[in-house]
Amino acid sequence: MTALADQLRQRTAALSQVLTAAEPHLTGVDSPLLRGVQLHMAVCTPTADAWDPRIVQPGAQPLPPMTHARYASMEMVANRVPLRAAGMLQRALAPIAAAQPLRVDLQKLINDWCAQCEDSFEGAWLPVARQVEQNIATILAAIDLARTR
Repeated sequence: MTALADQLRQRTAALSQVLTAAEPHLTGVDSPLLRGVQLHMAVCTPTADAWDPRIVQPGAQPLPPMTHARYASMEMVANRVPLRAAGMLQRALAPIAAAQPLRVDLQKLINDWCAQCEDSFEGAWLPVARQVEQNIATILAAIDLARTR
């Protein structure tokens, strides 16, 4: 868990550097992509802290016993959240000509992180229709759960 917490922190720091460098180009820009980047970035450090046994969390419940499935899901979060934020930031910077060098930096991060993710997880091709079906089923299940509460 410590390694995953450190990975999430390192990726968050790398993205923060790019975001800081991008700020002069983003003055006055308010887009769903940038809000998404900020939302993703906001959860990274608290998530890493919650996973890290070196960080004392007063009043926090201890993590449940680690299973392979739990570790795999944590590893996917440590990979996916920063990767998604990097992709959104890259897209948000696309129309800004002066930010193209930052887009190159982001593409390098994305390529590296994708390669690392591929080393850990075997991909499976799913037809778009199947993905949509799964997303709809998940939304309907969440609605049903919300109605029973």
